Parts: sequence; C-alpha cells; structure tokens
Amino acid sequence: MRTRDCRFLALVVLAAASPAVAAPAEELPTLAVLDLESAPAEADVASAGTTALATEMDLLHRFVLVERSRIAKLLKEQQIGMTGAIDEATAPRAGRLLGARRLAIGRFTSLPGHLRLDGRLLDAELGKLLRTGKVEFADRTQLGLAMKAMAAMLAGADAPLAADPKRLDEALSAIADRLSGAFPPVAVRLDSVDEAGKARFAIPAKARVFAKMRMEVSGRDEMTGGSERKGLLLVEAVEGGSGRGTTRADADSITRGDEARSLPMNAEARSELPELAAAAQRILQGRANLAGSGGTPLTVEFRLDSPVIGRRHVCARALAPDGTMLEQTCAPQEL
Repeated sequence: MRTRDCRFLALVVLAAASPAVAAPAEELPTLAVLDLESAPAEADVASAGTTALATEMDLLHRFVLVERSRIAKLLKEQQIGMTGAIDEATAPRAGRLLGARRLAIGRFTSLPGHLRLDGRLLDAELGKLLRTGKVEFADRTQLGLAMKAMAAMLAGADAPLAADPKRLDEALSAIADRLSGAFPPVAVRLDSVDEAGKARFAIPAKARVFAKMRMEVSGRDEMTGGSERKGLLLVEAVEGGSGRGTTRADADSITRGDEARSLPMNAEARSELPELAAAAQRILQGRANLAGSGGTPLTVEFRLDSPVIGRRHVCARALAPDGTMLEQTCAPQEL
C-alpha cells in the first residue's frame, strides 16, 4: 500500500501533472468510480466530486472507465448501495458485477472551515487496498483542484500543484524578487593580507556578508595602472563589523587595499515536493544575482504553509552554506 498525504503533495500546483503515456487500451485495467460518501449537508459536493473524480481519472489515461450510468443501473438492479457497502471484503463481488478490476471509493468529511476527502483505490479481483489519498480544500470553489489531486494520488501519478500555473509562477516570482533584493552586490576593502593569504576587512554598514561567501578580488595593475581581477576571497568568519577570510590569487599577489566584491548567489531550490522545487528553480534562474554558477551556494527551501487548498501560501527560507538561515518569506498569493 502506498499512502500519499495531500499536505506533502503541496497542492499549489503546476496545473496538471505531466501527461502519462497511455498504454494500449487492452492493457489498461477497468475502473469504476463509485459514489463518494458524505453527510447529508455535503451531498451536493459529494455528487459533483464523484463526477469530477471520474473525469480526472479518465484524463490520466491509466484506466478504462466503466460508465457512470452503467454503474448506477447495475448496482440498483442488484440492490447494492453505491455508498457505504463497498470495501475490501465486498470489492470482488462488486468488481465482477461491474466488470471492473479497480474500484475508487471515498468519503467527504466536514472540518472547521474546510472539507477533507479520504479516497481509496481497491483491487476488485484480490479484494486488496492498493492506494489511499487525502486532500483538504477550502470550499466547493476548490473542488475541481481537489479531485485532480485525488485522482493523481489514487492513480500513482504526479499530483498537480496549482489550478492555475500563472498563480503559482506569480507566487514564486514574488519570493524570488524578495530574495534577489535581499542579496545585493557587496564590496569590501582588504585591510590586511598576510603571507599565507589570510585577509581581514571591514564590513560596510547594512552590507550582508556571511561565512562561506565567495568574493572576487580586484586591484591596481602596476603595469597599466588600471584595475584587474586578482583572484578570490572565501569569507571564513564575520565578527561584528569586520570579517576574515582566505584569498586565492590568480597570478599577481593580493595585497592590502585591494577590493573584494561579492559574486552572484548560486541559488538551489529544494522542497519535499519535486514539482514545486522544479518550478521554483526555473524562477530563481531568472534573477541574475541568484543564478551565479560560480557564486556563493544558497539553498532555498520551499514549502506550503497549510494543507488546505485555497488557503495556503508558498513560503521559502534561504540558507547560507553553513546552514544559517539568512531570509524567510511567504508569497501573498493564496493557492
């Protein structure tokens, strides 16, 4: 059994999972989506949800669906209720009756301020539970997205992250802009450099310098009188308004008075949700001072602040190479 929890699936989605390559129809298992259960107050949501779930399962091209009208007719004829009567024990009988190898069942539960759907995919031939899924959503306006996610979970496909890709991009772009502004270029003047290449420098007020930061060192060319690149400075420690680090010269020696200027951050997006990490990385690469391949490594961890679809935000925190948290922010857009 494989269980996938909606809160780890992020439902801030990339509008739709990558389309699966469909197998020949004769190789696809038949699937019957049975009426989703609910309390009387949510009966309309359950009815609409059942139809939407069947549609989304069909769009994944992983099953041959039994027609809804046929399901209702056959179960009525055999006096088998479509809600509450199907489980692992009764699945084989229902499967034979409907000509389905798989059965999708579930139940809606009303929680304070939102709804939850717990779904199950049964092997009707063996009477086994194959997969489960759980999705929470704000209200009926989020029902379509919730059913898209549930279908993906039960089918073992990638769940979508958001109903509208533009909205997800807007949220990630807002975070990327904030991070970009949080790491502007920094320049320091080397106060001393010893024979081993150890340097000390003063840090300008409000400048952001941290351990493991990489900086390019430049200084006066004695031959031409102009400025030239001399090498690199790796910051080792920051103490109050001063810092120290190790220099690595290209050719000419690095000396007192040379300038060290920060290289662009080399930002890497991470998330428990692979789709979210991939989308975030694409956005971060569009910010020049976050896309420096040889710059300071910057890990940006992305997450969703709530499991409820329609009431959550994308949040991120930026970590220095030593794990120190440098920035954290959430996008204003609700997903």
